[in-house]
Amino acid sequence: MNHYPLVREPTRVLRYPQFAQWCGTTRTHDWHTRFNATSVVYGHLHIPRVTWYDGVRFEEVSVGYPREWRHRASRAALPRQILPAPADGGGRRP
Repeated sequence: MNHYPLVREPTRVLRYPQFAQWCGTTRTHDWHTRFNATSVVYGHLHIPRVTWYDGVRFEEVSVGYPREWRHRASRAALPRQILPAPADGGGRRP
C-alpha cells in the first residue's frame, strides 16, 4: 500500500502531467515484482480503477473530492474488496 502509484503507467491518462510528480520512480518501478505483491493499493491520482502490470493488480482506491464525483457516470461500490482477490479477478486483465 502506498499513497502514490509505484509505476509510471497510471499517470499516462492525466490531463495535467505535472500531477504525476513522485509517481512511479526508477526506484519503485519493480517493487510489485521484487516483493512478490498480490495487489498494489494507492490513491494519489483520484482516478479509481483497476490496472494490471506484470500480472499484478493495481487498485486506485481514492474516493476523490465531491466535485470529482459529479464527473463520474457511476461510482464503484465502497468499500472495495482487495484481498482475497474478488471472484471476477478485480477487473479486466490486459
